[in-house]
Amino acid sequence: MMQSLSRSHIRRILALAVLATFLAVASIVLLGANTPSGYAKASSASYAALNSSAAPDITLLPEALPVGHLPTGPSFVTSQPAGAALSGEPDPLGASIRPITVGVAGVSAWIAKSSVEGVCVLVSAVGAPYYPLDTACTSTGETERGTTVEVRGVAKFGGKNLLVGVVPDGTNSVEYKMAEGSAARAQVQGNGWAALISGTYSSQIAIGG
Repeated sequence: MMQSLSRSHIRRILALAVLATFLAVASIVLLGANTPSGYAKASSASYAALNSSAAPDITLLPEALPVGHLPTGPSFVTSQPAGAALSGEPDPLGASIRPITVGVAGVSAWIAKSSVEGVCVLVSAVGAPYYPLDTACTSTGETERGTTVEVRGVAKFGGKNLLVGVVPDGTNSVEYKMAEGSAARAQVQGNGWAALISGTYSSQIAIGG
């Protein structure tokens, strides 16, 4: 004959059931928190410049130029470095590169989609003979805030640092902050903006209409 369970046994069973339920819910929450944002939800930010039909005016190279060969203008190597895809680091997608206007003479800039469903900005400010290209990309799927690249000590601008960024549609200006605490604003043209600074850049806030 089966013995009836005592009240203490019933309490233990109920307590274990509650604990198991709590652990299961906690596991689901933790798994969701560790999922890259690009997979968790799609970004609602849009960038009209990415749909531009304007020629990018940048040379796309399948691989880096041989040693001793100098570019004749801004260029971007479309092949990723070995291991880049495995590392998950964002990289501009060559076919998506489009020009943007940033309002600083002598600076060429572009916007591009990234390899991790984000957005990138590319900048050519130094020029001949090497035409170095500075880039910055958002993390996986993060496009709501845009991204900014800082080019330090540009000789033709008297050694000032150059900020160039891209922000989503509907952004009229960007407030950028310096490390010492001061702040200033730059106007957005299309999706691009730029500023010359003497101090050290800290962060930015996109300001809508």
